[in-house]
Amino acid sequence: MISPAESPALVLNADFRPLSYFPLSVWPWQETVKAVFLDRVNIVSEYERFVRSPSRAMRLPSVIALKHYVPPRRRPAFTRFNMFLRDRFTCQFCGVSKPAHELTFDHLVPRARGGRTTWCNVVTACTGCNLRKGSRGVKESRIMSNFDGSFDQVSTLSHELGHGFHNECAYQAGKTVLQQLTPMTLAETASIMCETIVTEAVLAQTKDPQQILGTLENQIQGASQVVVDIYSRYLFEKEVFERREKSELAADEFSEIMERAQKATYGDGLDERYLQKFMWTWKPHYYSPSLAFYNYPYAFGLLFGTGLYAIYQQRGSAFVKDYKNLLASTGEAPATKLAKRFGIDIRTKKFWEDSLAIIGKRIDRYVAL
Repeated sequence: MISPAESPALVLNADFRPLSYFPLSVWPWQETVKAVFLDRVNIVSEYERFVRSPSRAMRLPSVIALKHYVPPRRRPAFTRFNMFLRDRFTCQFCGVSKPAHELTFDHLVPRARGGRTTWCNVVTACTGCNLRKGSRGVKESRIMSNFDGSFDQVSTLSHELGHGFHNECAYQAGKTVLQQLTPMTLAETASIMCETIVTEAVLAQTKDPQQILGTLENQIQGASQVVVDIYSRYLFEKEVFERREKSELAADEFSEIMERAQKATYGDGLDERYLQKFMWTWKPHYYSPSLAFYNYPYAFGLLFGTGLYAIYQQRGSAFVKDYKNLLASTGEAPATKLAKRFGIDIRTKKFWEDSLAIIGKRIDRYVAL
């Protein structure tokens, strides 16, 4: 007894291309046999398996081709799976890639407010983001953040408000959903800029040396984490990819690579007792094929955002309009081309040196205290 799920046949069009690719066009064996007897298809290949009737035996077709050409759809069908393919199985709110069973879809303009189920109004979302957004519109999405009154939480809140301001600039400029899909290298631009503005304002207004010391320490720790430690993660991933291409790696080898990368990055600046060779075990992005070198954009974002602040210090309020237009356009061009539109050349050493100089001034002030 052959079950319907066994021995399906791949269905080709008359030009010998699959009727569809996603999902692949296959028919159950019963429908295939029926099409053969109705002379609607040609048999291209067969299984070794037979079906029998009282009068004859027939090998089951494994590949069939239609005798009459069926024109393909000019527009892809609107299905959940096709939408996941369009969005690369990535939540369009948090940017995290997930398997299909952990994804759903979200109406940007909620159905309760007249939103339609169309390609332009529906995006892929993870269940968490979908629940948090609820029936609100995109412009009404909230920033959720713990707040205990500490300066660290103030920095976090300013960071998240920067993301909100980034989106607001795109809304005000009338950008479409697709035009707002910002690459990771530019996603942290406004958040870093906002953090920098708040930090500089605190340092300018605070007179208490202990408060200044605490503020500087908080920012220097964050910068060293993003600039120095993330470089060690880059070295780790680079060596892993190079060696993994030739052979499999054991857990001890991953640990050795991680420790070697940290030593190469920190040098004498970190006591070897505090090296963390097992860091590779608890960074989830190392286990996602679509997130290679995931940490790099944070280092880029920190220095790019800080570099923009350095330009703001030079140009003053005249830079604000260009800055808003830059944020509104981050989904439309690579970082180098986008920055050049506004007279910023990030291919020069000076831009990045000016960024590091701001961090350097904080270190000098911290040492002086």
